[in-house]
Amino acid sequence: MGSIFSTHMFPFHASMHAPPAYAAHLAATIKAALTIPVFAAGRIMNAAQAEHILEQEQADGVEMIRALIADPTLPRLSQEGRAGEVRPCIACNQGCQVRGVMNVPLGCNVNPDVAATQPIIPIPQWLSPAGAAPSLVVVGGGPAGMEAARTAALRGRRVALYEREQTLGGTVALAAKGPGRGELQLISDYLQAQLEKIGVEIHLGVEVTPKMLLAQRPATVLIATGAYTGSGLLPIPGHDLAHVVDVRRILRGERCEGARVVVIDETGSHGLLSVAELLAAEGRGVEIVTEDWYVGHDLVATHDIVPWMQRVLAHGVTMTPHTSVVRIEPGQVIVSDRFIAGERALPADMVVLGTYERPEQGLYYALKGHLPRLFRAGDCVAPRHIEQAILEGRQAGMQA
Repeated sequence: MGSIFSTHMFPFHASMHAPPAYAAHLAATIKAALTIPVFAAGRIMNAAQAEHILEQEQADGVEMIRALIADPTLPRLSQEGRAGEVRPCIACNQGCQVRGVMNVPLGCNVNPDVAATQPIIPIPQWLSPAGAAPSLVVVGGGPAGMEAARTAALRGRRVALYEREQTLGGTVALAAKGPGRGELQLISDYLQAQLEKIGVEIHLGVEVTPKMLLAQRPATVLIATGAYTGSGLLPIPGHDLAHVVDVRRILRGERCEGARVVVIDETGSHGLLSVAELLAAEGRGVEIVTEDWYVGHDLVATHDIVPWMQRVLAHGVTMTPHTSVVRIEPGQVIVSDRFIAGERALPADMVVLGTYERPEQGLYYALKGHLPRLFRAGDCVAPRHIEQAILEGRQAGMQA
């Protein structure tokens, strides 16, 4: 029967935490012993990697399922010398993993065409009057905003995109700072390159206000302002104390003091658990508290649970399952086991809130009813995964 761990000891479709072509040496060993064609598989993500395996005679062919889901035109673009235009697979193992045994829906975190039923029909922008003001303003430069701007621009709209930070990418760019998650940055880089190529106006470091948009009165506005850290499904008493931080602050590189860290895991998400790993790797004592039966439920479907546990347990991370946080106090967190009466204190110099995020929708509601066409997409609707953000960006870009 096995368990959640038994099929993950040697993953066939390893995530971004495994090196590219991690199993090619196994194909080479098998090929040396056989006279029939042998195909290599496992994180072969682009044509250059595939060609290297074939040149080294490690295999007779390669399997690139996930890379071709992300961009089915990969072979053609690579043959034409346009490999830089291939939409990259980030090996996140989220949208492309099957979700059931019947009528399996296939998705892709980075390619909305997998789920979208309406293709983009490009329309040259020269059909718009030269020097015309943008007909679409996108507020927010995360994956939803960038995909919406890209889609609308390909359909002939003049688009201006505003981002309050100095870089594009939103939460995805922040998540890419976690240990072993750098490949998340590839989708942000791809979308930014596409926007620059098709002439989208990009304004960085600009905090858009209702007054600003009402003065401009563009024909269409799309809000994609993302999300912010919540204080818990039920606000945790003490969440606003000085030694309490959130995942975003740590990934931004803010200096947070404390040798003893308690991580409150409400979500089981990759982002939170990458922060726990980051803090443990710095030599801090980390204890993860969750109400679930085990820590890291989001990591199971993506084949990350076993390697993550191997890494963090080597750093001495303590895992405390089926335990509720009662309150946070200076220097400690009061918890209660869900099956044992009574409370106990966990010493904590720093507390990390791994709570569900809330949609940043203030700008949308301030503008609602005051502009002729107003849309929103991504985490400002409801915080979810990259797949939903990019898909909603595509849908909004088609409507705008």
